[in-house]
Amino acid sequence: MPFSGTLLSIAAVVALITAFYTLLCPGAGRTIDYYRSLFVKLHNIEDHQEILPEARELLLSLLSEAIASNPEEHGNVLAIEVYNEDQLLAFVHDSHKEVGEAYKKYIEGREAGGPRLLAVNREQAVVILTQLAPLKLVDGAWLGHIHHITTPFELRPITKQVWQVLSEELGDGSLHLHHAHIYNNLLRDLGVRLPAPYEPGFIDPALQMKSLGAWKAAVVQLLTSLFPDEFLPEILGYNLHFEGLNLETIVLARELQELKLDAQYFLLHVSIDNAHSGHAMMAAHTVTEYLSHIRKNEGSHAANTAWKRIQAGYMLSSNQSKHVQRDISSLSSENVHLNMGSDETLTQEVYTYNIAQLLADKAAVSNNLHSGCRARIGGMPLAEWLESSLVHPKSQKRDALHELSNASPWIVKGDPERSRLIRELKVGGKMFGAFTVDEIEHLESWIRSLGQKEQRQKAYWDFTGRNQNDRVGQSSLVTTHSPLESMPFSADLTLDESVFKAPLKGHPINSSDCKIILPLWFAHISLLESVLGAAIIRALRAQYNFSPESDGVTGMDEVNRASMPDLVDIGIEIIHRQRFAPLPRSISDVLREWPSTSAEMLLSTSRSPVRNLDVLLGMSLAFLGLQRAVLCSPGLLSHSSRSALKNIIERETSCLQVAYELLRQDSQRMQRFTKGYQIAQSLLWKTLGAAE
Repeated sequence: MPFSGTLLSIAAVVALITAFYTLLCPGAGRTIDYYRSLFVKLHNIEDHQEILPEARELLLSLLSEAIASNPEEHGNVLAIEVYNEDQLLAFVHDSHKEVGEAYKKYIEGREAGGPRLLAVNREQAVVILTQLAPLKLVDGAWLGHIHHITTPFELRPITKQVWQVLSEELGDGSLHLHHAHIYNNLLRDLGVRLPAPYEPGFIDPALQMKSLGAWKAAVVQLLTSLFPDEFLPEILGYNLHFEGLNLETIVLARELQELKLDAQYFLLHVSIDNAHSGHAMMAAHTVTEYLSHIRKNEGSHAANTAWKRIQAGYMLSSNQSKHVQRDISSLSSENVHLNMGSDETLTQEVYTYNIAQLLADKAAVSNNLHSGCRARIGGMPLAEWLESSLVHPKSQKRDALHELSNASPWIVKGDPERSRLIRELKVGGKMFGAFTVDEIEHLESWIRSLGQKEQRQKAYWDFTGRNQNDRVGQSSLVTTHSPLESMPFSADLTLDESVFKAPLKGHPINSSDCKIILPLWFAHISLLESVLGAAIIRALRAQYNFSPESDGVTGMDEVNRASMPDLVDIGIEIIHRQRFAPLPRSISDVLREWPSTSAEMLLSTSRSPVRNLDVLLGMSLAFLGLQRAVLCSPGLLSHSSRSALKNIIERETSCLQVAYELLRQDSQRMQRFTKGYQIAQSLLWKTLGAAE
């Protein structure tokens, strides 16, 4: 029987349901394998851009899950219904006091002859530490994309404080203080050798990392970091909880020492997360600064909404900690058991039948029967649209499916009875008989599940009062084409090492040329911000004008330190002193006012920091020439800013020389480094008329 001209073919339905199921039901049936798979994709986000929409939907669902959980499990953070700074600081101190009281009771129990609570013996310690590895080896990941050049300039003093926490989690560029490195060394000492977390082998079930709570909590950290432009309040709230003291950390620190095991990782967190000068107080201070900014600039209503969002982030971290604690506590019981099943919040999902395989089997007996269809989707005839949705990469197919989702009445999300597809499959429909009764029931279950996305996220929207249509634009993590191969560079890829010893002078910039160099100035700040190697952390600390590194932890001392201008501040000062108005509030404002294809290229290249690492390092070395040119140009900067820039250049140069010494041991990487240097030099020649 021929199909109607406006009826979707079974092949079209296959494409629709296969991808729609993933798109609109992220994490449906979330098993440990789901979180493992997502873990490695999030670590390699450059190669898995297609998961960003799913990642956002999953983050919203997990926030809702946390909000809907038992409110008593989140301490008294919900008691602060309307933000009050004094109440927040009192809450932080009370939370730490409660942990201290609980630890006191633990000690009393131990002194009375009670057994160890978690690490009962060495073998048990190995099991616990192995199960925690997915979480501990991503320590700090929730802040992984904070304080980028895409951050609104007025928020940078606030996000800088949070980035300091990330820097300290990464040891301020010192490997022996890097938290994940310390934990990995502990595992190695115990004979547990794991692949790097970004390697596919890390998620191999044979490694016996079976804690659903740990895998889920690790994924939550990675998810939380992905959208800092949209979810900054939630990140601050997550940070507020996670940087607080917890009983399990103190107990493990003691019990590992009793077993003569290296407890440095846990001891470090007991001390560094203190509520006086440590990360807990830094997290609280950042929240107060952020909310004061919102209240001043957007009013009390906006500040209260922001506070609700901070509470949501706090509960997200609290909820994950609860699941991890449950798994670890179960390990210490006589019958060692781990939660290896599905995420309990989703056990109601009944869609285990393979919808995609069902429709693929049906499609195998259909051909191009939709070619005569007159329906249009996304502005294209159905045949053309369907072809594009099937042959294009996943990211483009996803866009096409978004268009189809609005092409009612074929699928009415959550309502199979109103969906024309179901009607056409039943008695009186044009495809009656093509599907069995059971198959239609499974299709109906799938359509009902499409409407559950809104329900899974409802708690978040209701609690925060946030407008669902209030979204920030494209994620700064979305990679775009960077025409590196088309950029001019010399066939002789060699580098004169004298560039590291260049004097702090350069080709002066005339006031009339400022508009030309400004977009490059702001864009070049992006080159290293997503690269978190030890030497590069120190280069970023220089660019952000943190205190020079030491063997100690600066904590609140850095927060209380008189603010020193960073590269963004210096760029804004140039604009102000040249009397260009209005002052830009973001990198987008800069590029709207002074469009630059070269600046766009730099930003695009920086969005693939793993793929372009060596090139980005070479570019950064070349852009020291631009910094030197600004430094030696009269009238562009005040004396204090010139002094700050001079210090930044000296520290950056030292850090980049360390990176260079490492790269020169690999000829291929050295070629890419030199290519990056020459590409950036070419841009500077075009811009300044001379190169350093």
